[in-house]
Amino acid sequence: MNKQGVIYKIENLANGKVYIGQTRVGYEKRINEHLYGLRRNSHKNNHLQRAWNKYGEEYFEFSIVEKCKIENLDQLEVKWIAHYRNTLGAYNCESGGNKNKVHSEYSLKKISKASREKWNDPKYAKKMREKLTETHRGKNNVNAKRIICINTGEIFETMTEASKEYNISVNDIWKVCIGERISAGFHKNGVPLQFSYYKKDEKYKLKEIRGLHEIRKVVLTNTGEVFETAAQGAKKYNLSQGSVLSCCGGRIKSAGKLPNGEYSVWVYEDEYDSNKNYYFHRHKGSHNPRAKKIICLTTGEIFETMTEAAKKYNISSNGCKISLACTGKRKHVGRLPDGTKLAWSYYEEGKALK
Repeated sequence: MNKQGVIYKIENLANGKVYIGQTRVGYEKRINEHLYGLRRNSHKNNHLQRAWNKYGEEYFEFSIVEKCKIENLDQLEVKWIAHYRNTLGAYNCESGGNKNKVHSEYSLKKISKASREKWNDPKYAKKMREKLTETHRGKNNVNAKRIICINTGEIFETMTEASKEYNISVNDIWKVCIGERISAGFHKNGVPLQFSYYKKDEKYKLKEIRGLHEIRKVVLTNTGEVFETAAQGAKKYNLSQGSVLSCCGGRIKSAGKLPNGEYSVWVYEDEYDSNKNYYFHRHKGSHNPRAKKIICLTTGEIFETMTEAAKKYNISSNGCKISLACTGKRKHVGRLPDGTKLAWSYYEEGKALK
């Protein structure tokens, strides 16, 4: 049985650049070796590693370019690296082919020196940057795929165009297109937006989104204002629509600060109680969601937070030292005026001890 070699590529979906490689030991094994290095920030190709760190793993795709006889691997690797260098760009530092690497390194040094001299000319550098930007922008990017917003029927040449139109991250739209998410962002009427890669003559149907069928009015409890949708309220106060909805759903305490510095607290109109105090101050005293009541076992005093106790007994580190006593790492923290050592416990645990 004749063994086959593989030419493979690692493609950056954000800009189309690729890394070309060859293997005779098995495609899966070779890809796993790349992943091991990239995920640990130790890949031998610095250009590829920097791109991986910048865009994130989700923007890279591994695929087989061509299968061939082992003796043809070097020739085909050189061919494919040259092809991508002349089109979209390649992360490879060498021209490819195991037999020609010394010569390639020498050639690249000469090319690099000449290139640096050209790029030192400000006019040349500006012209080339503009040219490269235009070459890979929007629909000029050969890897760009058309996108359709299923809600509106709008077709976009690229994800970037859709992202700008609806103020949604490209990554979120991409996740919808590949099926990792059902929706991304919201229309101005409050309806969640759904996207797909566009194919001519294909019929698109909105997927069911549980819990989001009904558009509910929201109330900004700080002012009592009522908005028809979370999108309207978020727009007025320059907040994230998702944060407003998360606040209404009780998943977060506040959707962000208002112009006067207050933390905004939102609720659905049908759940709003005008007599209730919704005031919230992040990480202040008992408003801190992680704050725990504590008890001084020596005196029997109960404090809402460690900070309160630390202030009363002039204990430094804003209560951090008291936490050591509460977790059993220290027996005592602080003293009474007469020198008596203070013992501490979380309130619930202290009650159990009694």
